[in-house]
This record gives sequence, C-alpha cells and structure tokens, in this order.
Amino acid sequence: MRSNFKLNKVNIWWWLLTTFAFARIMLYILDPFLFNFSIKEFDFKIYLHFTFQANLMGLIIGILLITKKDSINVQNFKILSIVSLLIACIVFWTIIFPERGTKYYTLFSFIETTVSHGLIPFLIIIAFLIDCKNRKNSFKLKMIKTTLLLMIFPILWLIMAVIIYYTIDYPIYSFLDFNNKSIIKIIIYITTISVLFISFSIFFIWLNNKYIFQQKTK
Repeated sequence: MRSNFKLNKVNIWWWLLTTFAFARIMLYILDPFLFNFSIKEFDFKIYLHFTFQANLMGLIIGILLITKKDSINVQNFKILSIVSLLIACIVFWTIIFPERGTKYYTLFSFIETTVSHGLIPFLIIIAFLIDCKNRKNSFKLKMIKTTLLLMIFPILWLIMAVIIYYTIDYPIYSFLDFNNKSIIKIIIYITTISVLFISFSIFFIWLNNKYIFQQKTK
C-alpha cells in the first residue's frame, strides 16, 4: 500500500507540472491570436525567449515521466529543465521585472508570468525530489561530464541571441542590448548567470547521486 501511495504522489506532481506547463505553452501560442491582452505587439520572436524554451522543456519532462520513460538521457534532461526554469525565474524577478515595473502588466499577464516564473519551477523541483526518492531506475551522473553537457543549451541559446541581435536588431532581453548597454554590465550579467547555471547543475547532479547512494545502502 505504501509504495502505491508514493507512486500516486509522484504522478500527481508530474500531472500538475505537465498541466501548468502545457497551459503556459498554449497561452504563448494562442495569446496573440485569441486574447491579445498580455503583450502589446506580437511576432515570432517571443518563442526565442529563454523562458518559453524552459517551459517547453518542463512540458516535455512532465510527459516523459507520466509515460514512465526513463533513461540516463531523460535524467540529464530533467536536470537541464529544472536548472533552466530556475535561471529564468531568477533573471526575471531580479532583472527584467524591476526594469519593467508593475505598470507593464495587466492582471492576466501578471498571473501568466507568475505561473511561468514561479509556479512551474516550484512544481518541477518538488516533482524531481519525489521522483528521485521513488523511481525504480537509478542513474548515477558524472559531475563534470554532465555539467559540461548541460551547458551546451545556454551557450547555444546565447549564440542565437547574439546572432538575432546583430541580424534583425532585436535584443531578446534588455540586458543583452549590446549597443545600448555597457559591455561591462553585459559581461557581469552573463558571467553571473553562467555561475548560477553551473552551481545549480552541480547541486542537482549531486542530489541525484545522493538519492542513489541512499537507495543502495538501504
């Protein structure tokens, strides 16, 4: 009975994550066509945002776990999704939101963005912790190799952001406005975010391996 309860508990959290992530992705897609009251001017560039891609990863992870797909690659992807959502959350609330202020948002758009930058990161962390304790397959991750592997995504995203900026003159985020921001500030932002990304990656890899050790010693 106890194991069944744990399994149901895991499923509930992954269903919650998948539901909210799916709802957020659908709002990204449908908002400009149906509602048009969370963003003033829309074009395809909103899909380039780190937050959109991180939420999309959260949706994919939820689906993989609900369908019980599990492998070392899935485990890597879980950690990438968690770290990306945490970075999006921290960057939004510490850099983007203070610059925009509350006047930028309607009530609906503020709820939208709170789901993206608050609720979904919280759900995926809880789901990950419960999953670590209860999953049948345990995959020990190599710290350095996995961290370097996870860094591929933000590096590629940053390269894309630079290319987009210099080809169509569009800063995906204000702190990546290379012509109007101090290069020193931009370097500080990128370095700080990179350190956070690496630190979170190391922490969740360690957490993953810690639970495996505990399972083996029981």
